[in-house]
Amino acid sequence: MACPEYEDRIMERQEGMLPFANRRDVEDHLAVCKVCRRFSQRLQGLDVAMTAAYRTAGLSANFKTRLLRRIDLEAPCLSREAIEARKRELETEFATIMAGLPRMAWRVNLPVFLDVLGSASVAILAVLVLRTALSRMPSLETVVNLLVQCTTGYLAWAWAMAGVATGLGIAFHRGLRSRVIGL
Repeated sequence: MACPEYEDRIMERQEGMLPFANRRDVEDHLAVCKVCRRFSQRLQGLDVAMTAAYRTAGLSANFKTRLLRRIDLEAPCLSREAIEARKRELETEFATIMAGLPRMAWRVNLPVFLDVLGSASVAILAVLVLRTALSRMPSLETVVNLLVQCTTGYLAWAWAMAGVATGLGIAFHRGLRSRVIGL
């Protein structure tokens, strides 16, 4: 019997399953321990004897042909009508799924489209407000007057419209997602 702490590792070494990091330790132990070295030699002898005793026979040249013939004989035979009926059933199912695919893609991508549309709307409104505000400022002295008179009204209007558009977009988006996707 080998040393208990090395027995499993010696067998793993023999099978080629011992990690590389542990090989050096096992080989050093085999160099000094006569019992474990004898155990390793007996394992190697057993492998050689088993390999010689249990050689596998090669396959005959016509093995594949005979196997396929046996499979054909044992396979359940379906009538031509049953095969055609199943084919039509699968084709109908495929056509139905393919017909609904564009509609499903639109439903799934609609929330993303609404997010992009809402963000673009807010950006466009911001650009229009800034452009209008900047075009009406002829000089630095009139900035205060324009901000108080004109720009405040535009900013308030733009801010309200952006809030309404964003709120509607988010509400529609969430309502649509909960109904269509079930999130």
